[in-house]
This record gives sequence, C-alpha cells and structure tokens, in this order.
Amino acid sequence: MLDAFLTRMPILPIDTGRYGSLEMRHIFDEENKLQKWLDVEAAVAEAEASVGDIPKEAADDIAKNANTKAVTLARTKEIEKETRHDLMSMVMALTEACKGEGKKYVHYGLTSMDIEDTTKLYSLRKHSTSSRNNWTRWRRFSPPWSESIEPCSWSRGPMEDTLASLHSD
Repeated sequence: MLDAFLTRMPILPIDTGRYGSLEMRHIFDEENKLQKWLDVEAAVAEAEASVGDIPKEAADDIAKNANTKAVTLARTKEIEKETRHDLMSMVMALTEACKGEGKKYVHYGLTSMDIEDTTKLYSLRKHSTSSRNNWTRWRRFSPPWSESIEPCSWSRGPMEDTLASLHSD
C-alpha cells in the first residue's frame, strides 16, 4: 500500500502528460524538481559560506555533489520508502554523496518549505520565457479584448543570480 503512495502519482492535470507543452511538463518532472532542490541547497550553502556560517570547504563539497548524477532519483526514492518524506530523502542522499565537510552542513539552518518554496519560484521564474512565448502566440489568435491583458513580468533578484551561476540549462 505504501509503495502506491511513493510511486509517481499525478495530482494535477499537467502531470498526466495529456496537458501542457513539453517545456511546461519538464518544469514539473520529478528529476527536474530534484535538480532544482539540489540547486537551492548548493546556493544556500554558498551564501552561508560567504557570511561565515559554514566553512567554504563544506559549501564546495555540497555544490560539487548537488547534481542528479551524485544524488539520483532512484536513491532518493529508496530513502523515501523509509522516511516517507520526499524532500528529506534528498537531504539524506546529498549527505551520503558528500565526502568531506559538506556532510555536516547539508540543509544547515533550513526547513523543507524553505527549499520547496524557493524551488517553485525559481522554476516559475526560470521558465517564464516559455510562458511569455506561448502568450505571444496566443495573442495572435485571441479576441480583441485580450489586448489589455498582460502576462506577469519577473524581475531578476540576487537568489536567481546565485542559482544561475551554479547551474545553466
């Protein structure tokens, strides 16, 4: 019974593969979500090292291992069977992957929601270009009243700069 909950179960129409563009489905893909969680962990570790909260060696170790080659989706799923917590399974897998000082400082000072909320906003901002391009195509075939509707515009912030420097797709 528990295995049924731990396998990929669609909770939104976009998750079924029936709706949404390939680009949008990629945003919500489990492997992509895992990588974004790891990106945020690495960015936070780098920020904490820059203000002296953790050693630079620890931040480097975390950043080096914050990728889906070192922390696989399969390994996080194995851990999740025991923990029953998807994000904590990533934290434990990243801790396993770190070889040095990073082991002590993975997820240091963070809550699961710190990672989850930042990841959602980061993903939406990063992929807003796709949405804007779709919006532009939609506007060509839309009714005249739609001319007054504008898509959300995003401004780039310091966290996005740090994340962008760590990982480029």
